[in-house]
Amino acid sequence: MVNLKLKKRMQHGQSLAEFALSLTLLILLLSGLIDLGRAYFVYTQLEDAVGEGALYLAINPRCRTSGGGTGCSDPNNAMYRIRNSGGGLVNWSDESLATVNVIYIDTTDPVEHDSSVDLYGHPDGYEMQDTVVVTITYQFRLLSPFIPGMAGGPSLPLTVRATQSIIEK
Repeated sequence: MVNLKLKKRMQHGQSLAEFALSLTLLILLLSGLIDLGRAYFVYTQLEDAVGEGALYLAINPRCRTSGGGTGCSDPNNAMYRIRNSGGGLVNWSDESLATVNVIYIDTTDPVEHDSSVDLYGHPDGYEMQDTVVVTITYQFRLLSPFIPGMAGGPSLPLTVRATQSIIEK
């Protein structure tokens, strides 16, 4: 009879130890899933921002930023629209986290210009049907304690690109 009581007590302790080990693994898995969910939401917001910027520049190609004698004050410029589109998950105030690159590519006469030449400040300028390419690279900061070790650093670089043909001169 004594052996039966001792055996039941040991089984209860074994269940508690198994639960503690499984709970640790489940918490690790859940924190990684939460980080990936956050990264997905930030990625969709970046897609919205890059699409908004490319579309705005296709219609108003001179309005890259405010100032510069273009008469494109806020909110009538691409950078303002990129930074204010979507929700508030992207930290635009920290310039080291988000990089926005805009380039105009000559697709009407590709022999004359290399595709890496930005036509925005080029003497020939850009024409209708040239391409505007907007690229955003964002350093997404991971919150879970173990995932940065697996990802190779404290942040995950997210890069989004959108292209549009210029329809206004």
